[in-house]
Amino acid sequence: MRSRRRAAVLALGLAAALSPRTSSTAAVNAKPAARADDRTGPATTAFFLASSTRLSAGHVPLAVVRNGQVGDAVPRPARWPAVRPHDCGPPNRWAVIGSRWRALDEWGQIVGTGVVRARSVYDVTRCAELTLSLSPAGKIDGRTLFVSEDSAWRSSPSPAFSPSETVRESFQALVDGTIDDHRAGRAALHLQCAAIKERVQFFAGPAGERYAVGTSNVGYLVARMEGERWTPVTTRVEPYRSHPEAVTCYRPVAIFDMNQDGVPEIVLRQSAAGEAWGDLVLGRDPPGRWSVVAMSPGTAAI
Repeated sequence: MRSRRRAAVLALGLAAALSPRTSSTAAVNAKPAARADDRTGPATTAFFLASSTRLSAGHVPLAVVRNGQVGDAVPRPARWPAVRPHDCGPPNRWAVIGSRWRALDEWGQIVGTGVVRARSVYDVTRCAELTLSLSPAGKIDGRTLFVSEDSAWRSSPSPAFSPSETVRESFQALVDGTIDDHRAGRAALHLQCAAIKERVQFFAGPAGERYAVGTSNVGYLVARMEGERWTPVTTRVEPYRSHPEAVTCYRPVAIFDMNQDGVPEIVLRQSAAGEAWGDLVLGRDPPGRWSVVAMSPGTAAI
């Protein structure tokens, strides 16, 4: 593994990988969150930890839901990522040994309770990368997210739906034609993306509308099913040119309602150059587009 200092530079560059310089049909809306005291308001607030490829270790803050809005757990400086964050949120919220977190699967269903057993503070992001054990005894996989036990959040029914083979194939054809990564080659497949085998997920909205998210080693897209056809509503394609090893790849982590408004959020993993990586959250805006509403500070843990 290369040095953590080298990985740190890439960790701070994850947000840069989401800058408007890349080709996208949707505006990136990952704005720095306002400073707030995360120690207060658990009755109306929810706190989420990101996934980790080290399974039980390396979990950092992902998002906070306040007043029905999903936002960054860790406020980012206005000139992010050029300026490093001053901290990684209140330690007594995000770095407490013995704190309890509900473990969530890829559809937001509770699969157990995680207890923080250890922490390792990364000097660049200032984040405590947490190690949790699961009770009752179970396995924390690479897509497990956590929500604090004192959060107001409650699990909703899974939004997953199983499409017919024809519907699945038509969406895959759209993915292949829109975010094709064949030209980038294997250099664009980073370890953190390779750890998640699924590249597409199908889910339903609150009114029964059908959606799908597709990912590749160079981008992602969200599409809505209209009749028998898929219509893209959000697309992101990373420029890789002659340096595919430096491109950001994406994979689906989870899809579930984080803010209890009936509309599922989409959590994606992103990996920049395979050394630094993190999760981002896509939320649907009133016009029906999906944009980034929260992003974890990232981790250098591999």
